[in-house]
Amino acid sequence: MPRSPRVSAAARDAVRQRADELGPERTADACLLVSELATNAFVHGRGVIRLSIAMQAALAHFAVHDDGDGTPRLAAHPGEQGGWGLQIVDRVAARWGIQTDSTLVWFELHAPTRPADADVEDRAVIATASRAD
Repeated sequence: MPRSPRVSAAARDAVRQRADELGPERTADACLLVSELATNAFVHGRGVIRLSIAMQAALAHFAVHDDGDGTPRLAAHPGEQGGWGLQIVDRVAARWGIQTDSTLVWFELHAPTRPADADVEDRAVIATASRAD
């Protein structure tokens, strides 16, 4: 994804490409969360920014990764200067976490329930976009 102020829009575009699998509510949630994490990677990280999306019938896993070595933290007192991004992730995601060997923040959302009679198999679709601009 571009290392530019456009990174959050690029992240949302990547999520929208999976909208059929996520459904409208989860697509909106995922767009919000990847936008927050991509912006954090641009503002606080360094190097290439990557977004990974893995989808299965019941769960969608998203991760934003950059080449920085920072440790993102949930702000105890978000305010005018920021600190809201991980607060939003914490409230919206089913689960989330941080990997600290480089900067990687991931979250999961429950996929919409599919009809029992639908011929749907679990499948993993991984989309990784990375580009250094």
